[in-house]
Amino acid sequence: MPLIEILYFDGCPNHHPALALVERVCRELGIEAEIRLENVPDQEAARRMRFLGSPTVRVDGCDVEPYADERSDYALACRVF
Repeated sequence: MPLIEILYFDGCPNHHPALALVERVCRELGIEAEIRLENVPDQEAARRMRFLGSPTVRVDGCDVEPYADERSDYALACRVF
């Protein structure tokens, strides 16, 4: 069962729509997944968690954005895909 994490910070208006999208895609593809919401509380946590902005979606630890592993601009910021 894959683990899908949705990382966000408090006040982010986009993590609920991201959760709904992940749930819908899993349903449509017939995938049973463990889905976790992870709050990123501060800048230190953003660096430690390699948080590129809210929302961040990871599947089994891998960011869904191609080349995200090459980035290092960790911050409590909104993320645009």
